[in-house]
Amino acid sequence: DVLTDPDFTEATIDLSALDLSGVWTLSFDIIDVDFQENSALALDNISITPPGAPVPEPATLLLLGTGLTSLAFYRRRMLTSAGKSM
Repeated sequence: DVLTDPDFTEATIDLSALDLSGVWTLSFDIIDVDFQENSALALDNISITPPGAPVPEPATLLLLGTGLTSLAFYRRRMLTSAGKSM
């Protein structure tokens, strides 16, 4: 066990080959701190969360909504004018 092994001093993980674009989240719990005698820090429940799907900006949604509303009014206008010409 890493926490009980007195010879365990550090862990190194090389992440240079991964595409780490976006905002990743590293979370952990500190379960023991002993800087008086051993200069030690014990961590537990370590997790790395990748970025989620991008969230559209409110302006993009507003633009999409405006375009769809404009198309609906245009279609209604065309149907109304086609009904008058008959």
